Amino acid sequence: MIFSSDKWNDAEEIKRYLQASAALSFEKCQGALADAEERFLRKVLGDEMLARLQDIYGKDETLRSKAEQEVLDMSQKIVANIAMWLNFDEFQIRLTDQGIQRTESDNFKQAYRYQERNMKAVYRNRGLNAIDSLMNLLSAMNKDKEKGFPEFEKSEYRKDCMRRIVKDAFEVNEYYFIENSPIVYLRLLPIFRRITDLELPKFIDKELLRIMREAMAVDGEFVYKGTNFRKAFGNYIIPKALAELVRHGGSITDRGLYFFSYTNGRESDEKVEQAPSRAVKGLADYLEEVAASRRLQLDALIQLAFPEYWHGAESDVMKRDNNHKRTFWA
Repeated sequence: MIFSSDKWNDAEEIKRYLQASAALSFEKCQGALADAEERFLRKVLGDEMLARLQDIYGKDETLRSKAEQEVLDMSQKIVANIAMWLNFDEFQIRLTDQGIQRTESDNFKQAYRYQERNMKAVYRNRGLNAIDSLMNLLSAMNKDKEKGFPEFEKSEYRKDCMRRIVKDAFEVNEYYFIENSPIVYLRLLPIFRRITDLELPKFIDKELLRIMREAMAVDGEFVYKGTNFRKAFGNYIIPKALAELVRHGGSITDRGLYFFSYTNGRESDEKVEQAPSRAVKGLADYLEEVAASRRLQLDALIQLAFPEYWHGAESDVMKRDNNHKRTFWA
């Protein structure tokens, strides 16, 4: 593990990443931290990189390089926040020989429900966003082959990310604001894959798609003649996927399309109401129009840069010289 009782020091080890009491014991958190490390960090880093990270943690702080300390700090931030998110309710109760009991105190009162919901969202977003930050950090460090972390490149998660056209929530946010939500991105991910595997081959030459995937497998990009074609494809895929997510009950939030308003209330002044079907349809139609216009831009780029793989656009079907002919379009 990258947390331990020897370095806990009255919760100082975890207080660098979230607000916690000095009375929080390592024994209380041990199971949650181990679970988060196994379920998330191992999947992202792979077995070899996680083993190296644990070796770094075992070193004396004075013997760690700056790069090692940065990677360890980001990894601990991930584990600490995701552990609190996944085990939020467990931290408020305890299992005894008399059954499950709720912790109470004369000095502190239990948080309101809306505060608990907000804190769970904070832990979730902070932890999952830190995964993206760790990926970017390791990718930048690995540009220097001598000082990087080659173990990370062997991770299946890393290989999968290299092949993605839309890399993370931040890229979605460049074109449509989703509050950098990793949850929304994870919901979009299977739709991205479906569009890439099933829809792009309908109007993009298969050989061109193969060339793009081979280029992305090397450095995650597909740049040709000064144009980043990975992002050009992403410009089309993102609104297309968002439109589908909106129609199927999901949208800019992980629970669907909602409207927010503010009212006077005891627990919270924020009121959330689900959007009517007319609003959902309007947003989905708008996103489809954006996707259609970006596809035209993509077609133009491909026609200029890869004329050998250009087979015409659907919009050209009606264009023909009908002079001196007895045929007509009806």
